Amino acid sequence: MFTVRKIPRKMLPILIVVVAMAAVAGFAVGIKISSGNSPPKSKPVAVAVTPEIETLLNKGHRNDTAEDYFEETSPSFAGVAAGNYNSNFRNLGELLVKDGLSHTIIGLGREMNGSWYEWSERRAPSSDPDAYIRAWRQIVTTMRSVPGQQGKWQQILTTEPGGLNWMAAFSHATGKPIIIPEWGLDFHTFGGKDNPLFIRNMLAWMKAHHAIGLYWAGGHVSPASTASGPLLVNQGASSQNNTPGTVNGMGELMGGRLQFAGVYLPDHVWPSEKADQPVLAPWQHAGYQLILSVPIMPNPPAIKSYSGPPEPGHKSYQLADYPDAVAALRQGGR
Repeated sequence: MFTVRKIPRKMLPILIVVVAMAAVAGFAVGIKISSGNSPPKSKPVAVAVTPEIETLLNKGHRNDTAEDYFEETSPSFAGVAAGNYNSNFRNLGELLVKDGLSHTIIGLGREMNGSWYEWSERRAPSSDPDAYIRAWRQIVTTMRSVPGQQGKWQQILTTEPGGLNWMAAFSHATGKPIIIPEWGLDFHTFGGKDNPLFIRNMLAWMKAHHAIGLYWAGGHVSPASTASGPLLVNQGASSQNNTPGTVNGMGELMGGRLQFAGVYLPDHVWPSEKADQPVLAPWQHAGYQLILSVPIMPNPPAIKSYSGPPEPGHKSYQLADYPDAVAALRQGGR
């Protein structure tokens, strides 16, 4: 039997892993299922049995060939195997996504090689021993079809042009480095708020492609006087208020000192010493490498730098109040 690890109570990353043992078919298999895919239009594809697996499966006595192996047939087997109850399992997948528990590992049909549960493979019709396998695959395929944040991550990766995979290919082709000048969770009503999977995925992708990432820290992170700890290579913060304290605070949350700081020149005037020196002065001895946002031309006064919805009034806007997200930042920043 498989041992299923305990999942932390508060998890938002969208990843469903279904684990079961399909002894009727003669193989044990763990299938990772990421939601967000369209429901398949054909029958689920069987797991390929390689010669190595075949050798392992042929060891020992095959109980399912014994005359008395199968017991009283469960009346539900044929229906589950045919997909008649798929809507129930889709509803379960949607509930897990809704409740932020879609990273749950599901033990599907536990103790299936016993005879004491209705879903035991030994309760399949003796004339149709593969009914358990088909029932298990129906459920896995159905839960795979539930949309969620993992599907969103796939969209972020594969959108062309402009997706992360496209960006990596463009960087490779041109020899130019990648900078993600503003990334992070959105704490508005439509945003991700506490989504550690997104954070882990982003940090892993940036490390894999040697990309510089500036977390959108302004307004989300309380300023700090200093940040200590190891230098977090290629990590930085986009400081919308143009103060080192915000970047220091982000460094403290990540458990180290950031390498880069995103700084913004005034976007309503042409560049000049009078306008730009006050912005640059605090950074002269702050110890960060600046990534400076320079406007091509002044914005008219009527155009604001940010015109999105207001901050939510009923939930915290501070990243520090979401420990799962902070833990993901610290783990991925190393």
